[in-house]
Amino acid sequence: MNISKIFTPVLLGFALLAADVSADATNPLVGDTMEVENFMEETYKNNLAEIELGKLALEQSGSDKVKAFAQMMIEEHRAANRELQDLAKRKDVELPDETSLVNKTKKQILSLRNDESFDLAYASNQVRAHELSLQVFERGQRSGDAEATAYAEKYLPIIEKHLIKARQLVQVTERSAQEADVESDLDIGDTPPASR
Repeated sequence: MNISKIFTPVLLGFALLAADVSADATNPLVGDTMEVENFMEETYKNNLAEIELGKLALEQSGSDKVKAFAQMMIEEHRAANRELQDLAKRKDVELPDETSLVNKTKKQILSLRNDESFDLAYASNQVRAHELSLQVFERGQRSGDAEATAYAEKYLPIIEKHLIKARQLVQVTERSAQEADVESDLDIGDTPPASR
């Protein structure tokens, strides 16, 4: 199995949803701080992506560990978005609805559907997604808005926990993928060899 063929499109798919941190100085996502509106919008989009990708993982994965992680992502990112929606109403910040970007990402991942590779692709994607979210939240803490800072401080440890668990999930899924490769290489048939 060529893992690089799996990771690249999946990570590119999530990059559509995650913060695009480029060197462009006009990009609101670049720098030490972040405007409160940009922080809220990016966080909301990232949470939506986690929820949708979690649902997809529940449908596509054959691993109990991946499904448990995905369920945690759905529940915790939904809770974070509910709180964020309340904050946005108080701040009069309009948050985006679920966008076509979520559907594009789901399509890209579905096009890669392969029982052995989905779990590893999903787990690796989660590491990168949470690394990006961590950057957004660290900068969101310095937004200058007390409520947004409190939100960022509340959820930053949760994102750090998600990142640790995602890294552990990568290790587990890599081992499973390697074991599957070894089993397929052995070409063990159902029929025992004929005795002499």
